[in-house]
Amino acid sequence: MKNYLTICLVSLLVLSCAAAPSGQTGSIENEVLIQQIPQDWHEVTFVQQDNMSIKEVIPKDQDINSWEEILSTEIIAGGIDVSVEAFIQNLNKSWALACPQVSTKPAIETVENGYTSYFWLQTCHTSHPSTPKMTLFKAIQGEENFYLIQKSWRGNLTPESVKFWSLQMKAMQLCNSSLTGESCLSDI
Repeated sequence: MKNYLTICLVSLLVLSCAAAPSGQTGSIENEVLIQQIPQDWHEVTFVQQDNMSIKEVIPKDQDINSWEEILSTEIIAGGIDVSVEAFIQNLNKSWALACPQVSTKPAIETVENGYTSYFWLQTCHTSHPSTPKMTLFKAIQGEENFYLIQKSWRGNLTPESVKFWSLQMKAMQLCNSSLTGESCLSDI
């Protein structure tokens, strides 16, 4: 748990260093992050500080001190003031501090609903029980905010679980009804 909290805190530090100047605030009136969470999961953490928020959910049969899977969503209101590529590089460096034997697959850039998103994978090759073994990342650059979604495992990994969450992460998209003219919640 300690290593994961360190990673989250380092992530928040990276986010705060990359966050937009304090005078800028992002409205979430129009942007909606479409993110379906499995019914057997529950929220264990919600922190909001300045222009950043982080929400963590885990399976209901796990607790925050001994989770084997966790889904984290971080939102930076107003966006970031560095390129997304620089943000990803900084985040990857911070994860390497927590896991010196980390491997990272390069980010895949796509456009979903008119928003640029990045998807990548990191694997930690150490055996420390509190360090995630694998994390899927998805970053979305919105017009109003920046979004970072992380799905981590530190328990047993199965190909089925990785495939399921890869598809879940792909389905997590940003929608803006003022751009599409349709309700963002119509498909949920």
